[in-house]
Amino acid sequence: MIERSRVTAWLRRRWLIVLVAAWALVLVLFAFGAFSGDATIPAQRDVVAARQAVDRATVELVRAAGPDAAVRVSGYRFLGECDISLARSGARYRRTVELYPRSGHDADLLAAVARRLPPRYDAEVWHRSFTAYAEGFVDLTGTAKGGVLRVKLDTGCRPATRPVTGMETRPTAAERQRVADVLDLLQAKDDEPRWRTESIRCGGRDGAGVRQVALTVAHPPARPLADAADLAPPDATVLVRGRTLLAYREGGLSVVADTSHGKLRVTTTSGDC
Repeated sequence: MIERSRVTAWLRRRWLIVLVAAWALVLVLFAFGAFSGDATIPAQRDVVAARQAVDRATVELVRAAGPDAAVRVSGYRFLGECDISLARSGARYRRTVELYPRSGHDADLLAAVARRLPPRYDAEVWHRSFTAYAEGFVDLTGTAKGGVLRVKLDTGCRPATRPVTGMETRPTAAERQRVADVLDLLQAKDDEPRWRTESIRCGGRDGAGVRQVALTVAHPPARPLADAADLAPPDATVLVRGRTLLAYREGGLSVVADTSHGKLRVTTTSGDC
């Protein structure tokens, strides 16, 4: 009887050693996959790596829209904390890309963008929305509503192991002049101006990418923005003319003016990817 209990205890110890060794092997393989080679789950790429993936997807999205729409891009915005696991916290980020086609053509643009995205995005259209999946575990959700196609690029829950630094720079003199020309067109003044820029690089091309400059002024013009549409530059293509929204393209430059929130916001976006 004593001998049997000793054998049982020995077997238990052996199984415990085997289980511990197996678990250690799993951890080693997980660490190896996280730091050498391609990631297989979002938790293996932190919020900084996720931003690079979002930037690449943004460039692809703007390229897919082509000259059929004016473009406005948000920053890489923090949505909140989240739980990767019971013992590990993370953070979620999102960028929103707004595409303004000719009035009444938002659903047509949605279908065109889904069709033009690279096949690896596996884009699917459902009524007035589409979903797609970019490399780096970035989810794209687009909705055509109210004359605009809004596409959200979500990171999901990611490790926040490194700080996310902005890529804002001061507008150049040429960029400021572009915005000043739009203000003249709208007969608006830049009182209490607030500038914001967003730079998104193309993969592997220094200096190339999507560049956006936005100016917000406290007091919008008194007249509807649509009144300024006929005064747009001769080579401009007016896409949207509304009381609180004016969008046009001038060659490779997108211009969006918006007073829907009680202030005037002018955005110019260019890209050379």
